[in-house]
Amino acid sequence: MSAHRFSPRGFSLVELLVVVAIIVLLAALATGGLNNVARSSKLANAAQRVGDQIALARQLAVSRNLPVEVRFYKLPDFDSTTGGPTLWRGMQLFISDGTATNAVSRPVFFPQRVIISANSAISPLLTTAMGAEITPTNNVGAYSTANVQYKSFTIRPNGMLATSNSLVDANNFLTLHQQNDPMGADGIKPANFITVQVNPITSKVTILRP
Repeated sequence: MSAHRFSPRGFSLVELLVVVAIIVLLAALATGGLNNVARSSKLANAAQRVGDQIALARQLAVSRNLPVEVRFYKLPDFDSTTGGPTLWRGMQLFISDGTATNAVSRPVFFPQRVIISANSAISPLLTTAMGAEITPTNNVGAYSTANVQYKSFTIRPNGMLATSNSLVDANNFLTLHQQNDPMGADGIKPANFITVQVNPITSKVTILRP
């Protein structure tokens, strides 16, 4: 009696297409997840930069017994020093000795596409408590003064915020988010954002996430 040999059956075209489709779907899901992680990381990084700069301003004001100005810069698009929308994308510290005001830190720019919201409902510290926008007298990094404006508040040597800024508990915060993120269900803030609060009495910073 002769023995029958069986050769393994190959995959059909339909099976191969199903496997490829599953691989493509998994890759797309993984890419989307990585993008969300990267965006959240940039947002957290920007909020930490804001908090660190304000903490440094307080330290300098107390240690040098001089007022320190915290400036927030309205800058063109991150990939151009002249074009694109001007949004709140950076900050810098200045100290005043009564006769001159000088920078005590380099300009700090936020990660790509991370901005401070210009909506007064979620960034009253920036939009209402700091007054009018001002054009700086010197360039800001690679940005010309023709393309930059700023707003600021001042930390006194005793650690308190200057009363002329009218900062109170109701308007002592600002909100950071990705530039192109759609608004959330409330129509005011994006689904992914971080709020930075500054205590008017101690100038201590609290970073809040939803």
